[in-house]
Amino acid sequence: MRRPYERPATQEATGGVLSLLWRSGVHVHELFEPAPQECARGAVVGKRLVLGARNRKLSAFDTGTGAQLWQTDVGAQIESEAAYDPDRQVVYVGANDGQLLAVDPANGAVRWRFQAEGGIANAPLLTRDALYFSTNRGRLYALSAPSGKFLWDYERERPDEFTIHGDASPRLFDDRLYAGFSDGFLAALRPTNGDVEWARSLASGSNQYVDVDTTPLMVEDTLIAGSHSGGVYGLTANDGLVKWRVPVEGA
Repeated sequence: MRRPYERPATQEATGGVLSLLWRSGVHVHELFEPAPQECARGAVVGKRLVLGARNRKLSAFDTGTGAQLWQTDVGAQIESEAAYDPDRQVVYVGANDGQLLAVDPANGAVRWRFQAEGGIANAPLLTRDALYFSTNRGRLYALSAPSGKFLWDYERERPDEFTIHGDASPRLFDDRLYAGFSDGFLAALRPTNGDVEWARSLASGSNQYVDVDTTPLMVEDTLIAGSHSGGVYGLTANDGLVKWRVPVEGA
């Protein structure tokens, strides 16, 4: 029997200790189905949490009670992080089959959807008028935020060998878009048209597990990113020259 939410018995807690307020089922697995491992992260919109799951559904829960407010079947598993656009009152979420959806957080209605090549595991990067996101096929996409219209994409060839699970999210610093790829490269592109300003390999001579799955950071004038085999790098933002490298494995 499905139990959408339940309130546990009230428990007294000492000062500074967390206590459970409510619990709500996200993915109720069927008989003989293994218990799912949920990886998605939700977006909080006012007093509701919009959250995807591996049951191919997007749901909204009341943050005060845990009650399920609506549920929308999107037809594919969701393991990504949702992103809320307060200007347009819409939640963007990516699915494992490459769908990027714009959903009304009030009722779950899909305003538009775009079909990309490859699964989406991270939250899209939202700017004033555009959305940028990466897929596990080595593609970076740019879409119009109001309509979902395709603007441009950039693709790097995936390695023939096994790659590390996960993908980096793109980041925008000083009108330049930075993104990492599974072939070990970090690239800087123009956000308006996807033209490449520079691309730098962070593989450091290795030919296996070179993935740049880290979302880039900017600290003062140093761009920081990491390769699984190459380590953590500090680079100049304008041309991608290596300032320093910490040779650790698994970054």
